[in-house]
Amino acid sequence: MIRAVILRAAFLPSLALLAAAAPATADTTLGQLANATRSDCQTGKVYLQAKSATGLSSYTAPSGGVITSWSETPLHGQAQASLIVAAPSSAPGQYTVVAISPEEQISGESTQTFPVRMPMESGDVLGLYLAFGAFSCEFLTPEEKNGDEIELMSGTPKIGWPFVDSEAKFNERLNLTATLEPDADHDGYGDTTQDPCPTDPSTHEACPAPKVSGSAQLGQTLSAVAGGSPENPSFAWMRCAANGEACYPIPGASAFTYAVSAVDIGHTLRFRKSAHNATDTQVTESEATALVPFNLITAIAPRLWLVSQSARRWREGNLLPRLTNLSRSSQGTVFSFDVNLPTTVTMTFLQKKSGRRSGHTCAAPNRHNARHRRCTRIVSAAQLGFPAKAAANRVLFQGLISTTQRLKPGSYTVVVGAGPPALKSASKSLTFTITR
Repeated sequence: MIRAVILRAAFLPSLALLAAAAPATADTTLGQLANATRSDCQTGKVYLQAKSATGLSSYTAPSGGVITSWSETPLHGQAQASLIVAAPSSAPGQYTVVAISPEEQISGESTQTFPVRMPMESGDVLGLYLAFGAFSCEFLTPEEKNGDEIELMSGTPKIGWPFVDSEAKFNERLNLTATLEPDADHDGYGDTTQDPCPTDPSTHEACPAPKVSGSAQLGQTLSAVAGGSPENPSFAWMRCAANGEACYPIPGASAFTYAVSAVDIGHTLRFRKSAHNATDTQVTESEATALVPFNLITAIAPRLWLVSQSARRWREGNLLPRLTNLSRSSQGTVFSFDVNLPTTVTMTFLQKKSGRRSGHTCAAPNRHNARHRRCTRIVSAAQLGFPAKAAANRVLFQGLISTTQRLKPGSYTVVVGAGPPALKSASKSLTFTITR
């Protein structure tokens, strides 16, 4: 399974599981629709909303992006019309047409919306061109002479067409709106509805996933290709559980090749690509490799001993788990342990929860077992995994699992284990309490 996530701001610590955040975009609605006093637009005319009154919706782009749709409410009349985008020049009343939508049939009394893909830069203005017919396309707002201004010119516009205001100006508003979406990678597609990969200008489809080749066996070298043209990329090899989940970055493994080691036995591997620009960060991972198999030559189970903690009762902090040289901390605790060879260490955090007896098991309370006998069940609250060196190791832990997950105040048991699943050493347990 290929996985991808879009983040507004990404921080992916080496000791935490990958967490997805919802994307954040800033669409802008330009223009205004209103059932107000109208005047008709005529065939062969281009109408530009040169000025927008202060305090009312603007027809001028506040920033660059892509128009992905536009709307019109004609009320009466019918016509063939196109949306116009024009860039102002240094001379007052002069513009250059930079984008024209296909002609659309406008008629009836209901609002009509048309999908488009039109680039728009900061300062560009919206306009309307009537190729045929006439309909009520302008209106006057209740504010008296409020600063709105429509400029008018006759002719058939095309890209690069110079618009010079040679006819009357009107203190009115064009009866139209347009949706302006960001275009962070400048590929000409709106990031909200048209481009699911706004950090790669080479595509407006789903972000290309990395691909891994080679044999996932001890002593073999895997190779990865990034795919696409990601902006500001970074890369990391990930060590995962046997099912390809619960991945974490392998320290120092950021090249396009990776030598499979004894620590990887019983795990699968992925290659992660991160790309970011001013508005988005996107993370895409390759498919998981096959399980790195058990090998008799390396069948030496790691030994885990001297497992301890600096405090059994402590206040939560705001630091993510990390290897440390500290022996204690004013917030959180410091877990200490020794292993006899480089290996993977896991910490599984367990918590007692109330339950109701259901047959031979203790189940979570629900309306079906509300009258059953009470019991206590043990649930897994979270898990951390990271590489340990062949010596004493210390981990600062303040209750955070990742940037989006933390252990709540309460009592817990942490089960510390060393080695891949096939060679797992005996685990050690500690109990602690988090206070407010």
